[in-house]
Amino acid sequence: MAIFGSIGAAAFPKNPMYFSGKKMRKVNYKETFATTGTNGDQHILAGPLTIDDRISRIYTQRMAALTSATDANLGFYYKKADGTYAVVKASGGNELWSGVSLASAVTTFLDVLTNKNTSLDNTKSIRDLLSLGPDSEPVGGIYLVLTLPTAQSAGGVVDLDIEIEEATTR
Repeated sequence: MAIFGSIGAAAFPKNPMYFSGKKMRKVNYKETFATTGTNGDQHILAGPLTIDDRISRIYTQRMAALTSATDANLGFYYKKADGTYAVVKASGGNELWSGVSLASAVTTFLDVLTNKNTSLDNTKSIRDLLSLGPDSEPVGGIYLVLTLPTAQSAGGVVDLDIEIEEATTR
């Protein structure tokens, strides 16, 4: 007889998320995307987050086909003093998705976080994904941002539930 545990429990044996469970934070992001956008549009999905938080899942059952948005990036940004958003780490902003197509609609329940990036290790915290040290968190926190380098040429409703594991404090 063999005994098995989860991938998360093996990687993080002291994190209660993988044994007894813990409270999760859920952010609902719902937007009606315009018929046309502008190249480089940024959609702020969640934040502020800490570098020790983890994006667990992004669920949807309703996501319009954003025709022409075939190179979407999903990553971590910080808010600058002038109100604009910049990548947390140089050449970043695509830590979760890079060059993903959003041109097809989603009409069934789906975790788009790992469906759009099957090689993503979603057991890693933001710190681990960005390879940041303990004093690297931007003032004001980190934001989860969807960037469309090529603007959509068709719009519609995008309704996402973003599941965030908050940092363990014990």
